Amino acid sequence: STAEQLLDSLQKCKDAGRMEMKLVRPRQPVSGGPVDVSQLLRQSKSDDGLIAQPEQPLYKAALVEVFVRCQPFGGADKTASCHRFDSIPLANGLIRNGISCQFINYSHREHTQFIEVSRNFQALVVRCALGQIKADGGDPAKFEAALRTLRQSGVLVWPSPDLVETMGAKDVLVKVASLSIGLEDTLAYHTQAELSAGMRRTVAFQPRVLKANRGTGGECVWIVKLKGSNYGQALGDRTLGLDEVLLVAEACDGREEEQSVTEFLQACHKALTEKGGGGIVDQRFCPRASEGELRYCMVEDELVSIVQRKPKEGGMSAVCGTGSTFTIHDPQEPLFWRVTAKFLTHDLEQILQAVAVSREQLPLLWSADFINSSPAGTALMDERWVLAEFNCACAGLPQCLAARRRPEAPQACFWDIPPADRSEARRLGEYVGSKVLRSLMTLSTP
Repeated sequence: STAEQLLDSLQKCKDAGRMEMKLVRPRQPVSGGPVDVSQLLRQSKSDDGLIAQPEQPLYKAALVEVFVRCQPFGGADKTASCHRFDSIPLANGLIRNGISCQFINYSHREHTQFIEVSRNFQALVVRCALGQIKADGGDPAKFEAALRTLRQSGVLVWPSPDLVETMGAKDVLVKVASLSIGLEDTLAYHTQAELSAGMRRTVAFQPRVLKANRGTGGECVWIVKLKGSNYGQALGDRTLGLDEVLLVAEACDGREEEQSVTEFLQACHKALTEKGGGGIVDQRFCPRASEGELRYCMVEDELVSIVQRKPKEGGMSAVCGTGSTFTIHDPQEPLFWRVTAKFLTHDLEQILQAVAVSREQLPLLWSADFINSSPAGTALMDERWVLAEFNCACAGLPQCLAARRRPEAPQACFWDIPPADRSEARRLGEYVGSKVLRSLMTLSTP
């Protein structure tokens, strides 16, 4: 809009030092919409940045968020308005495609009301991770069951909970282990006996990464090493005793602590028995993961950006909200052309076959994370980047990360996104909106 262009021009002048000023934008009130959502408690303070809803919408959609009451700012992904950092551009993208888009908050305390209200929409775009629902005291499996119920009643839901379970769970790493993008010694455990027998052999041979099958934000992802250096010469040379001491670091915070094998097995028990897809995946530790990872951001089967994610100094994992740095690159970035070309022309098709998903079933927004598995000193041409995980539940628009509240920017909001990034986020939001429109039109066509 003209107002947005004026504000961007003023911001550029200020950034260039030609103006001493503070831009103060009036706070936009909470927006309305065609569906009555008053049964649900609203956590967001305003819809600052949201454009007007269509007067006669072609379809009615809702964007679902969750406010984690026990976490600072309601979660590491929230802005000062308490929306997720990329919610405004995505909602605007639907609106610009003629679809009304209202924000609704999921709370386990309003589970029944959530289902009742959601039935009045034709589509839901879910922008909350299952780990957030759990952290707020809810039951992720119950939430997914509600989404399945809504789908069965004719409401389109992105992402599909079944697809999240198929592609988003860590055991997908076992399904692709035999591919060039996988690590062939990746294992999965579903019982305590399997875990005890398996990890006591693998960790006795080399450092490993054990991951809960369902989880986000680096929680229940453990880097496990021996306190001593008495690793076996080959897998199966020896089995760890239950009283041997491990060095265990959880990826979400990187803090390393000593645990006996027995203590670690006990810590893993809850992940093994988790409702809706328990289990533990055991994968070789790649030391160069500390150098960073590549996140390939996708809209269905199209690559839209590459994010180079580097942990903070001394960190082990580039998890959002831990001081990691993120550099956004175009899909054509020459630094990564070998990885990109291989992924798009070869690996993606093999991955889809391995997980039994067609291109038409791919999530609306998703990402694939890659880590360098090659030893230090490997020639660039010979480096091997392997899959670390898929994010299908709540992949974000990296251009909007500047809108996240954090200790050094407690008032961060939509307008703190740099103009160029905001423009790209608008383009991607509109592109996502066009995909939603296409699906709704296909569904309503006799």
